[in-house]
Amino acid sequence: MEMFSLIMILVGIVAFMYICMKGFPPPVAAIGVALFIMLTSRLPIISGSSINISGESAAGFDIMMVSTMKFIGNYCFTFLSGAVFGCAMAETGAARCIALKLAGVARKFKGHEQLAALWSLPIIAFVLSYGGISAFVCFFTLIAVAKELLEEMDLPWRLYGCHMAGDGVIALTMMPGSPSVNNVIAGNFLGTTAMSGATLGIIASLLTLVLTHIYYLYELNLVHKRDEHFLPTGKGISEQTVGDVRDVGDMNVILCLVPSIVLWLILNFLHMPVWVATFVAIILCLVIFYPKVKGRIVEKVVREGFTRAVVATLNVALIVGMGSVIAATPGYAMVIGGLKNLGGNGYLQVVIAVNIAAGMTASSSGGLTIALGNLTDHFLEMGLNPAAVHRIATVSSGGLDSLPCSGTVLNEIYTAKMKPAEAYKPFGVLSVLIPIIVAVCIAILANLGIA
Repeated sequence: MEMFSLIMILVGIVAFMYICMKGFPPPVAAIGVALFIMLTSRLPIISGSSINISGESAAGFDIMMVSTMKFIGNYCFTFLSGAVFGCAMAETGAARCIALKLAGVARKFKGHEQLAALWSLPIIAFVLSYGGISAFVCFFTLIAVAKELLEEMDLPWRLYGCHMAGDGVIALTMMPGSPSVNNVIAGNFLGTTAMSGATLGIIASLLTLVLTHIYYLYELNLVHKRDEHFLPTGKGISEQTVGDVRDVGDMNVILCLVPSIVLWLILNFLHMPVWVATFVAIILCLVIFYPKVKGRIVEKVVREGFTRAVVATLNVALIVGMGSVIAATPGYAMVIGGLKNLGGNGYLQVVIAVNIAAGMTASSSGGLTIALGNLTDHFLEMGLNPAAVHRIATVSSGGLDSLPCSGTVLNEIYTAKMKPAEAYKPFGVLSVLIPIIVAVCIAILANLGIA
């Protein structure tokens, strides 16, 4: 029964990937896949119903709804504050000002403009994301700046995903002190802070930068060899209005950075919850740029921020719910048992467990929640350093989460007006392959006592 259950889990995950790749909403697909797994793993569907085919007391949809609501209860303020802050920074022009100032640096590298342009994308993304703007918000600003920059440098638009090294990898999972939801989740399970595993996080970030540079050189060589240009992959985005990226007036970039700096200081030195630090940053942003946010814009910031937060939270929460159903099956129990019996480097178990969970849920935060929810006690009983587990787990969560079925990746590709087949490669290399390599490397270093 365990092996059959595991096979059906794999079938369900493959189906989930395929359905999401076809453009079906991931939360709806998650409900359907969860039902399929309940049936094939002989889990009861509804408590007290004749559909209960296994006699177990915990019904599948009960497990899914409890897990979904628990995730919403734990992290809704984190998503809400991040979304509203992102909208505030965008509507005031602060995020755009920061992005434009950084993008302008690329134009000063005479003879290396194209390489500098590629590097400007992750730098912009990192500054925005590490400054507290959620990745699912900051990419709206990033697309506008990237369109102008890549078109000016005549680089193929398919390379837009090169920004992932900054926000989707280093800021989200690696750099200590980040206000990302992944840092919050790991801290909640391990009793650690956003600064935990700082040495490992910095090493991971530096290694990522080296591997990213190698990948950029490879892509540029390919571009020149194939004589590629902004078109044809940029045809869709060139026909869209993605915002007036020049409309920042005489805004001071240092002043634009102040809310993010205050957020970071409150989070890491006053040790306040990330949502508290972010709400303070929201108020500060609105006060500093009051002339730009009077009346209608304040209402728009709050309305759009709430809307984006509700959608993002519910999307992730339902996928976490699907993961919880998977975690209740005999097949998953067999996987967990196998992981617990693995010998050798205990930190490599963290890498494997989190990547499996992230791959199953197509979500870094969802996978992190499932893996640490089931295995935190096991990792700590092994004598592993909680700070090292924190950083290795967060880095690992940014691996298999970004497979082609990832709702976040697909949404960004569609927003950039491309097809997954032509745009996925940078996402796959930078947010799947490199994070897995880096996670294994820092797991080895953690085994030597580095944290």
